[in-house]
Amino acid sequence: TGSLMQQGSEIAPIAISTRMVAGMWWFFTLIMVSSYTANLASFLTTDNPEILFEDVNELVAVADSKGIKYGAKAGGATASFFLQAARETEKANPIFKAIGEYMSAHADDVMVPGNSQGVIRAERENYAFFMESTSIEYETERRCTLEEVGNPLDEKGYGIAMKKNSTFRSILSTAILKLQEGGKISDLKRKWWQEKRGGGQCPETEDNSSEALNLKNVGGVFWVTIGGACLSLVFMFVEMALHMLKRSFKTKIPWIKLIMDELTFYFKFTGMVKPVIYEHETPENCSNNSKSKSKSKSKSRKDSNDSINLQSVPYGFITGMSQERLTRTDPHY
Repeated sequence: TGSLMQQGSEIAPIAISTRMVAGMWWFFTLIMVSSYTANLASFLTTDNPEILFEDVNELVAVADSKGIKYGAKAGGATASFFLQAARETEKANPIFKAIGEYMSAHADDVMVPGNSQGVIRAERENYAFFMESTSIEYETERRCTLEEVGNPLDEKGYGIAMKKNSTFRSILSTAILKLQEGGKISDLKRKWWQEKRGGGQCPETEDNSSEALNLKNVGGVFWVTIGGACLSLVFMFVEMALHMLKRSFKTKIPWIKLIMDELTFYFKFTGMVKPVIYEHETPENCSNNSKSKSKSKSKSRKDSNDSINLQSVPYGFITGMSQERLTRTDPHY
């Protein structure tokens, strides 16, 4: 408790092994309490921006309560995608169908003539603008106040239209595959999206939220504590071995026997008092001597009690039975 509360303790260990265990435990509690305090302070002081919604499902759910409008380019592929879902009755996605019905009912208010107007409106108003993911990436590289929310709703690819059975079809397909495998298409996208025409102005947004501590962050503290405990155990056995060696020289008892008796006493878990071994005495003789001494003490106590009783005989009293016996034996009484 003293280590957890940083208050100290009145118990001071003496041996090296116990001091090492206490030191490792104090180190463990100090690091854990300090890490928790620092992480809690970081969490409380971090300014986390409010996120209105994280995907299209939440947008449809909170649009009315938070006053968010959403739309797309009038007559574009994105608007046609949602309006087509609204016209379908059985296989349509319910979220896409709800978006299409909303755009159809509020076309004059939420639909815009072009992507640029929709981007400007998304910057200035409480408005969510739907358009192609590649166009969103292009705009977010130049307008740092915009961001893409959620994952793409649908996968659409780009292609080159040619005359049916054209002789150039296979040649162009092979060339495009080579450019894709060689990374040329990715280089061109990075050049025109992030480098040219004002691209690359907005660095990747860093997550300001504080991360929770996990075992990987504090794993070293556990290893240090376990290592210190193991090292203190080694020191304990070394101290015990040296102490038993000194006792072996004094008592002339084999060193191994003393160690085995000591370990037996440690792991017995029932003994409360350990017998004292005198010089030139074995543990068996010590126990026998202790028994004989206890017997002699009890015998001396008994003899002393008997002597006290003998000395106290003249100071007695006569009962009625003794008086009756005297009257029967002595006729002159």
